[in-house]
Amino acid sequence: MNWQINLQGRLLPQLELTGGRGAPITLSLYPPRENIHAVIRGVHATLSEIEIKEELQQRGYSPLHIIRLKRGGGVPMPLVVVILPKIEKSQQLFNEHELLGLAIRVEVQKNSRLIGQCHRCQKYGHAQSYCTAPPKCLKCASDHMTHLCPQTEQEERSARTVEGGIQRIAELADLPLRKICK
Repeated sequence: MNWQINLQGRLLPQLELTGGRGAPITLSLYPPRENIHAVIRGVHATLSEIEIKEELQQRGYSPLHIIRLKRGGGVPMPLVVVILPKIEKSQQLFNEHELLGLAIRVEVQKNSRLIGQCHRCQKYGHAQSYCTAPPKCLKCASDHMTHLCPQTEQEERSARTVEGGIQRIAELADLPLRKICK
């Protein structure tokens, strides 16, 4: 398994298959989206999902789901996720600038299927709030929290080089350096 950097600078796992002859084939381990996920910004919090769905249907779109995003306390935000079938007409939603008399901006929903990293032990697949492992410093790979690191500013600057960063990642992961550099 290789780790390759995507356009957003996040790591995505990929498999590289090689046949008897020819170039290797790279396959992403994430399945392609079946539908189009669009985020509409600027939709007033008082508008219901039903009103938004009816307006989109009048404009010729066929939304499958409308999801209103909310803050931690359940307070609605001016953001709505619209899930549309993957057809040509659905792509035109990204050119819309007005909805129900409001100025809006439509964006592609960012991929949230990426593996999260714990800020305590620096391992992947869980969050700091659920971590029971001993802490690992991101700056020096010692057994303390990063914000408590005694490393000086000069030492920190030298660790920011490519070689220092790769070495630090190898120490955090407890892996040989060659496996990370490939």
